Amino acid sequence: MKRWLLSTFGYLVYTLAILVFLLWWRFPAAEVASWCESRLQASYPALIWKIDSLRWQFPNRLVFGNIQALSGQEAMIDVDSLELTADLTSLMRKNRRITFAMRLYGGTGTGRIHLTPEHVFSCQGRFFGLDLEQMKGLCLSLKRNLRGELGATFSGQGTWPVLNLREVSGMLTMENGLLPLRKPVLGLQEISFSRLEASVKNQNHAWLIDKGVLEAKTMHVSFKGKIIPGPDLGRSRINISGSLTPRSELFRAAGSRDMATAIRGFLRKGALSFTVSGTAEEPAVQFPGGLSAALRHFHSRGGRP
Repeated sequence: MKRWLLSTFGYLVYTLAILVFLLWWRFPAAEVASWCESRLQASYPALIWKIDSLRWQFPNRLVFGNIQALSGQEAMIDVDSLELTADLTSLMRKNRRITFAMRLYGGTGTGRIHLTPEHVFSCQGRFFGLDLEQMKGLCLSLKRNLRGELGATFSGQGTWPVLNLREVSGMLTMENGLLPLRKPVLGLQEISFSRLEASVKNQNHAWLIDKGVLEAKTMHVSFKGKIIPGPDLGRSRINISGSLTPRSELFRAAGSRDMATAIRGFLRKGALSFTVSGTAEEPAVQFPGGLSAALRHFHSRGGRP
C-alpha cells in the first residue's frame, strides 16, 4: 500500500510538472493580454487600452510590457512594465493574494491585492519618484508643463473582474515642483515649491482633499476642498479654500513695492484667505476683502499704482 501511494504521488508530481512546462512553453500570451484589455476597456470605456506584451515567468508571475490608456493619440496612462505575482501559499485559502510591482514615469509602484470569491478586492500600495514632466497626458490636459517628483500611498476596495473602485483613500506628495500659473497670482507667474502634500479620498462621485500643505520660499499654504471629475481631467471642477502666509521672498518676487504694500495691507494675523474655483484647466484664484480687485488693477497697469 505504501509503495502504491508513493508511486501514485510520483506520477501526480510528474504530470503536474509536464503540465506546468506545457503551460509555460505554450502560454497563450496574446489571448490573455486581449482578455485583460477587454476587462480594462469595460471598466474605463472613455480610454483606449493597449498592452504591448505579456509573458509568464515561472512559476507564478505575469509580466506585462508597455500598458497604455489612450485618449485620442495621447497616452493618459503609460506604464513601462507591470509584474503580478501570485502568492502560492494563498491558493489553498478562500482569499487569494497578489503582489504587484510596476515601473512608470521614471519611478516605481508596489503593493498587494486581496481577491475574494465574491468578486470583491482590496488593495494597498505606494508610488515613489514619478516624474511629472514625463506625464505628457496630464500636462496636455491641464495645458501647462508641470515639474516635480510625485509620490503616494493608497488603499482601496472594489469589485472585479470588471474593475469598480468603490473606496480609495491615500496621501499624495510632490517635491521640488514647479506650477505655472494661467494668470498671475500675487505678482507670480509660477509657484516653485519644495513640498506639497494632501490626503485624498473619493466620496459621492468627488475627490475630497484635506490637510493640504504647500511649502515654498515665497509662501506657506494650507488648503482643503474637493475636485469633481469631468468629461476629462482638464474639465474637472475645483472647489478649494485655504490660507496663504506670505514670506519675504514673495514681496521681493512681486516686482512692485506698491503691490507688496497692498498685499501687506490685507494680511489678517499674517495670512491671506483664498479660494480656487472653476476647472482644473482654467482655475480662478480669489482673495476676499478687495485684494483680488486691487491686484487686477496693478496687473492691468503693468504693476503701477
